[in-house]
Amino acid sequence: QQVLESAERGAALMKQLLAFARQQALRPRVVELNAAVNGMAELLKRLLGSRVRLSVEIEEPGRRVKIDPTQLDQVIMNLALNARDAMAEGGTLTIRTGHAVVLRPEPIGSELLPPGRWAMLEVADSGAGIPAEVVPRIFEPFFTTRRDQGGTGLGLSTVHGIVRQSGGFIAVESKRGEGTTFRIWLPRHDGPADPELPASLLARPRA
Repeated sequence: QQVLESAERGAALMKQLLAFARQQALRPRVVELNAAVNGMAELLKRLLGSRVRLSVEIEEPGRRVKIDPTQLDQVIMNLALNARDAMAEGGTLTIRTGHAVVLRPEPIGSELLPPGRWAMLEVADSGAGIPAEVVPRIFEPFFTTRRDQGGTGLGLSTVHGIVRQSGGFIAVESKRGEGTTFRIWLPRHDGPADPELPASLLARPRA
């Protein structure tokens, strides 16, 4: 049992490293961003605990994006759990969807957001915020301020890798005592959403 558990932990670690390195094999599909957020909401309510209130703010009409649905769930989950940990005394976690039309390159963090039509996803908490000197390092693999609490430093680097591999961008805004907001831009897709795949096909390894 210990060998199996160690192997599973190793496999999970490798997946996160591959995601950060943008080499993980993804199965992108056209999905409704609002539906993905709503689908995660009930699960998150159970995981966040009684001290954290979940607020979901959905913009209509919804936008579609092309991304691996499982990896999108992982992005939302990682950001939500990270926010929960930042609110030890409780607070509010807000997940928003929206859109943006960018006419000229816009600086976001250390990157430039190219012109285009984007779907937006925000995950915001009312926690203590991130120290200014830490913000530039939060997407680095193995960097964590919670090493003594079992943090691996791979949660946010995995999120960054998935978003960039999917053609998107991510930035963070944080103020001490006021909370933190992660904002994700994903390329909008104007075609219809792809039909849901059976679980048997989702679990089938790629040839």
